[in-house]
Amino acid sequence: MLEELTLEAPLVLPERGAVQLQVVVGAPDGSGVRSVGVYSRPEGVGSDGVEEVWRRHAAGSLAAGAGSARAVPVVVGEWPPAGAEAVDLDGFYERAEALGFAYGPLF
Repeated sequence: MLEELTLEAPLVLPERGAVQLQVVVGAPDGSGVRSVGVYSRPEGVGSDGVEEVWRRHAAGSLAAGAGSARAVPVVVGEWPPAGAEAVDLDGFYERAEALGFAYGPLF
């Protein structure tokens, strides 16, 4: 069971051609948890004998079994909750960029 997953980079699909995907699962540690990584590279790369580095898009961990799953709270009922106030997000990305946080077009 997927216990944790951190997305690190978007998987951008080319206009033409395909992408090779690779999911790597590590050996279990002492508690039975395994590491997992999701990688990609353009299809056909490496066929000429030159290896292309796989790009990692996500990393996480797999739990030992279904019994180790943690309960995830589910929001049921009124949304937004009573008393919630709207937040004005106009100019958010511009303010974030001025502080050094630049978000690309895929974000």
